[in-house]
Amino acid sequence: GDPWLALRPRSDDVVLIDGDNCRGKARWGVSAAALTGHVGAAAARGRLGKDAVLFVDHAERRDAIVARGHAVAFAGRCGTADDAIVEALEWWLARNRTATVVTSDFGLRA
Repeated sequence: GDPWLALRPRSDDVVLIDGDNCRGKARWGVSAAALTGHVGAAAARGRLGKDAVLFVDHAERRDAIVARGHAVAFAGRCGTADDAIVEALEWWLARNRTATVVTSDFGLRA
């Protein structure tokens, strides 16, 4: 089935997705490129709220690629996806947006 159906963000949420956590839960059977495609398809079907950002570890520099309905954010060499998610969450909340965070990290708490 569609794993995104279990995620029920509010319609105006921004959904922040920890890519490596998702891949790890799938026992690394999903490449980062494939996960990016899955996120794009789910966003296009309206399953990921109003905005969605997939966070990826291990890029040369902190950067983002914005696509239709979602973005892919790279943590860079000096940071982690967890750090970038926390910063992004603070940024969205400061703009009065609600958010859903997809992670298996117990250290990331509301």
